[in-house]
Amino acid sequence: MVAAGPGEPVASEEAESTQDLASRGEAFQAEARVLRRNWFLPVAGLATAIAGYLLGSSDLHQAPFGLVLVLLGVVFAGATATRNSHPLSRCVELRATSGSFTIEGSPPIPATDVVEAKLVPKPGSKGDIVADLTLRDGRRWPLWMRRPDAMRLFSLLGVHAGERRATFRLALPLRVRFLVTALGVGLPWGLWIQLSQPERRGELAFLSTLFLLTPLCVALAWLLGVLRGRLVIGADGFTTRWLGRERFVRFADVTAVEGETPFMSRGIIDSRVSTTAGRRLRLRTPEVPDAEAQRGVEGKALFMHLRLAWDHFHELAAQADLRAALGRGGRADRAWLAHLDGLVRGGAMRYRVASLDPEQLAQVALDPKSPPDCRIGAAAALVRLDASHRPRVRVAASACAQGDLQAALAALGEAEDDAAVEAALQRGRRAERAPAATSDED
Repeated sequence: MVAAGPGEPVASEEAESTQDLASRGEAFQAEARVLRRNWFLPVAGLATAIAGYLLGSSDLHQAPFGLVLVLLGVVFAGATATRNSHPLSRCVELRATSGSFTIEGSPPIPATDVVEAKLVPKPGSKGDIVADLTLRDGRRWPLWMRRPDAMRLFSLLGVHAGERRATFRLALPLRVRFLVTALGVGLPWGLWIQLSQPERRGELAFLSTLFLLTPLCVALAWLLGVLRGRLVIGADGFTTRWLGRERFVRFADVTAVEGETPFMSRGIIDSRVSTTAGRRLRLRTPEVPDAEAQRGVEGKALFMHLRLAWDHFHELAAQADLRAALGRGGRADRAWLAHLDGLVRGGAMRYRVASLDPEQLAQVALDPKSPPDCRIGAAAALVRLDASHRPRVRVAASACAQGDLQAALAALGEAEDDAAVEAALQRGRRAERAPAATSDED
């Protein structure tokens, strides 16, 4: 079992930080292959079925052989059509910049048009992962490419798990389907036989009847495998849909996301979700690999996306708590400085900020969407945390266009004692009264 809590690393290469694989804002060009459904296989199956029918109807001596061809052709056509077996692909040139991408010289597609995005492993000679993008107009781009290129594309577009929706199919385990058929068909049928045939009454006869009905229940359970559910993972939680019944689970109510390998199912990963209400949901995807190397890729993709989206939710919640903890909150300059020192020393236990990460503080100090008092508080906390972080505060100041805020951050970047820090905090009062800057996207 793979188990982890919010903020803990997942024991898989797919949980690597995307910032380590690609930096945002840099354009890049890569080769990818666009996947499309392979209709040749279903057509070949139908052609086989038609040939078998013609053979059996034209020559009675060949009728058994023709019937076999019809059955094989129909089964093969149905299986390859529903599974999308062995999809075809064409090579394209992919260009991406911060916020848009282009395929084969087509007009740039803005990242804002991407409504769904997910990564599904697909080992092969042409790539090792599929970047599956769905646009607002319904168009879908399944791009088979190298993993580093896919991660860089998602970083540039800002469509990682938790930033866009992702849809997966759900399947019921065979044992659940067998239990449904046994209780819904086998048991009532056995009781009906007991009541309608007096000679078969008795416990032994009843048990033998159920035993004889077991193969039928297994066959019906196998046929029920065609029923599929749907899972939609968003930024705030996930929704499951089964036979028209829909249920939403908030990430705020999720206590753990675990990956579990079913018994006698090598390479398969189920996602087990625990909630604050004590419920445990088991999510399984239908596995339809074209090769042994692709066994379990859908389940792995579901688990990784669900886990990363859950982590992203908690990261955003932690950032909101951090900003609230860094703000002035009506305090005087000296009281604010004492409060920030308490945070640096791990004192303010009423906040959910377990420890101050210099990277997070630097992000808040640079973030133009954060309130000015939060940015000033983050810069002051950086300086109080370690004097070696002053250059980062100076960088935040140099990126500021608002004069009062820039002056306060610059003063903090040069402050060497308590009096200088207090003076910088006082200098930032005018910046705190001004409205916070917004980006061009707002």
